Amino acid sequence: MKIKIRILILTSILALLTLSGIQAYLISNTYQLKKALITNQVDQALDRLDDEAPAVDSIDTIWRYAFLRLIERYHSGQISKAQLLTAMRQKADSLNPSFIHFYNLELANKDLEYDVQYQQLLRHLSLEQENGSMDTIYNHDPASNWMLFGEKFPKEKGENIGNTTWSYQHDYHIMDPSGKAIPRSASFQISTTDRMHILDKEVVIFKKMSGIFLFSFLIFCFVIGLIFYSIRNFIQQKRLSDIKTDFINNITHELKTPLATLAVATKVLENVEVKKNPDALADIIQTISRQNQRLQKLIDQVLDHSLGSDALLSERVSVDVHPFIATIANDFQVLNPQKKIVTDFSSEKLEISVDRFHFSTALLNVLENAIKYGGKTIKITTRALNGTCCIQILDDGIGIERKHIPFIFDKFYRAEDSNVHNSNGLGLGLYYVDQIIKAHQGSVSLQSQKGVSTTIQIKLPCYENATISGG
Repeated sequence: MKIKIRILILTSILALLTLSGIQAYLISNTYQLKKALITNQVDQALDRLDDEAPAVDSIDTIWRYAFLRLIERYHSGQISKAQLLTAMRQKADSLNPSFIHFYNLELANKDLEYDVQYQQLLRHLSLEQENGSMDTIYNHDPASNWMLFGEKFPKEKGENIGNTTWSYQHDYHIMDPSGKAIPRSASFQISTTDRMHILDKEVVIFKKMSGIFLFSFLIFCFVIGLIFYSIRNFIQQKRLSDIKTDFINNITHELKTPLATLAVATKVLENVEVKKNPDALADIIQTISRQNQRLQKLIDQVLDHSLGSDALLSERVSVDVHPFIATIANDFQVLNPQKKIVTDFSSEKLEISVDRFHFSTALLNVLENAIKYGGKTIKITTRALNGTCCIQILDDGIGIERKHIPFIFDKFYRAEDSNVHNSNGLGLGLYYVDQIIKAHQGSVSLQSQKGVSTTIQIKLPCYENATISGG
């Protein structure tokens, strides 16, 4: 059975891990799809913005015109390559504040759900020389980005949304020393990269996926709860099965002794010599009577203890705790002279309302249980605690292992590790105690240290100004 439980737990863990993996895969895919969808939406909005924003387009036109003038000067040898690049950068920097202003205004009109930053980077610039070769004026340096227009943001946070290559043959004139206009033609190629940065994109995506996360979490919790519930029920069913098997073994053992005695006594009665001896006959009849009473007691015990606390009808009277317990302790001491019963009562008067028969039986069950499991000295103490009467019964018996304590008040449960018991019993004594105390609106608990001692604590409501019905 233990192997089955381990297989069940291992299978459940593997199933849970598989489910977690599937959920993680689906959530990851959903995240990527949401990310791509948002990027596509913003990309489309930015594409339309270039066509629908006259102010932005006019700034771009101004820059292109200035760029062509600079290309003319470089192509004709009036400025160097370094001067060309410096002048291009200065012109772009002077126009960029206006570009950002108008670009953001137009972007706000798009009513996007996200805050977006945009930038245009220069990637390549080359000029065709007279011999047909290309003069590379600028080529993109991965270590640094040359931003023409837009806002600065970290490279790792941006996304490329498009590349633009502009190949153009620019015709212009230069004046020779005589003042004559000489036509010239400059063929060049310029490439730019458009990038965007959606601020707090991960936060936006997670907000959009909050429903999925919640649903996945609930499913995950449900599966864990279902697995836990199934395993717990399986273990409980196993424990109940073991307890029932143990009970059947115990009740069989308990019934065999009186039945065997009755069988022997009946056989003896058949002996003619016994029939002629009145004393022997009387002894046999008494033996049969005792064994019959023992059988009846066993049957009554099973029937009585099958009732729950809600079915125990108590005829309660108010009693003074100390003389009531003292009487029970004295009677128990008489029946067990080899044991030592010690009482340590509270100095204040404690009154409780109980069914005398059931409550005294419960106390006797605790005392008998203490002796049954090796107790030589039993100490009974009482005290008042927050409006309750606290009764503690301590014995120096063999104690109980910690693993048994949570189940010690269960029906038929006995804290042995095998079916061979050194002490008789059906596992109903402490169950009966628990049910009786619950019927009196009280509580019972057990503390034990294996091989040292066991303490059972009973708490019952105290009643003030009650009429005492004798001890």
